[in-house]
Amino acid sequence: MASDSNRTDSTESLRRPSTEVLVQSSDPLYIRILGPLASLRITVVLLAMAIFIVFAGTMAQAEQDIWHVIHQYFRMDLSSLRSAWQTAFPWIELQIFFPRSFFPEMKPFPPIIGFPFPNGWLIGLLLFINLLAAHIIRFRIQARGSKLGLGLGITAIGTLLMLLVIYAGSELSTEQLKLFADWPSLRILWLLTECSVVSLVLLGGLTLLFHERGGLVLLHAGVGLLMIGELLVGTGAVESQMRIVEGETVNFALDTREIELAVLDRSGAKTDSVVAIPQSRLRAGADIEAAYLPFKLHVVRYMRNSNQMSVTDKKTNPATTGVGLSMLAVEAPTISSADKSGRTNNPAVYVQFADKESGKVLGTYLLTLQQWLTKNVQHVSIGGKQYDVYLRYKHIYRPYSMHLIDVRFDRYMGTQTAKGY
Repeated sequence: MASDSNRTDSTESLRRPSTEVLVQSSDPLYIRILGPLASLRITVVLLAMAIFIVFAGTMAQAEQDIWHVIHQYFRMDLSSLRSAWQTAFPWIELQIFFPRSFFPEMKPFPPIIGFPFPNGWLIGLLLFINLLAAHIIRFRIQARGSKLGLGLGITAIGTLLMLLVIYAGSELSTEQLKLFADWPSLRILWLLTECSVVSLVLLGGLTLLFHERGGLVLLHAGVGLLMIGELLVGTGAVESQMRIVEGETVNFALDTREIELAVLDRSGAKTDSVVAIPQSRLRAGADIEAAYLPFKLHVVRYMRNSNQMSVTDKKTNPATTGVGLSMLAVEAPTISSADKSGRTNNPAVYVQFADKESGKVLGTYLLTLQQWLTKNVQHVSIGGKQYDVYLRYKHIYRPYSMHLIDVRFDRYMGTQTAKGY
């Protein structure tokens, strides 16, 4: 009876699905390395972490701007390994889970109360590694002979069709196909039809190669494609607007989601020389020095949103020259994505300028976005030359200029409703 019981137990253990890849010392080196990475337990933990960071990012939007949330909670600065590591673990404040709109009487938690957590891109990278390791180990091609060649051929055709659909979808416009202008919903239906055809072709080829696991391979490939797409959008996509006053000529577009500190040399006969310091470097305590800058900078304080008021105590005023002698910037809560008032944030920064050679301090300036919007210019002089300094929206310069000759706004008779521009 004991032997029968043991045999039953061993049979049940063989039938019970395992969440781990059993790695043996006789397995190839790549199997021994990838085995632990392909664990299903890791997949479950990473999926739970992904759900949590999405939840945290959603809650944070109650009191923060959506683009700030995207950059802080989901994306990384890939300009260098150091910056990538610094942005990989955002600080999640406990207060975001208790928004004032839900708990108006509750005393806010101080920002120091919180915890670091992996951001979306880091979790996605780990999931991609886990998924790739699982496919290398668990998903083996089952086809042989002519069936293998046919499966590879169909899969290659499906992949080529997929790339063509992606390219055509990004290039197609209503001007190219007038039917889409008359029936905009048909464009979505057409894209869904194209994607369905591509999916069926790929499913046929993968089923020949992996048999019953072909559909799972296709689903995982789709998830991987979404991950790659988000990476390409996050690193390469730029949304901008070109603001032109009638009679003005402009050669740049504005990215109103990003701020930069600009230093302008207007001494050129035909062109201005511009040096722009990105928002990511405007951190309190940061020292900024480069060969193309005429001076070195030290960021005393940076505020994503601020209110201005008259200076009452000169001893506590960080500014030593310029507009900051009479106006003080006080940090204000950032305007959230849910705000319906139409207000925008007014970033401000206190920057100390110093001579690069002697180290002599030229002064500490208060720069705000509002100063740039109202054309309130501040100047820094060094070496007998004067430079304009601004805190402004990010400028994206174009290799061409546009001149606005005339603007006409037509309304329906007797109303303020727009008829045409």
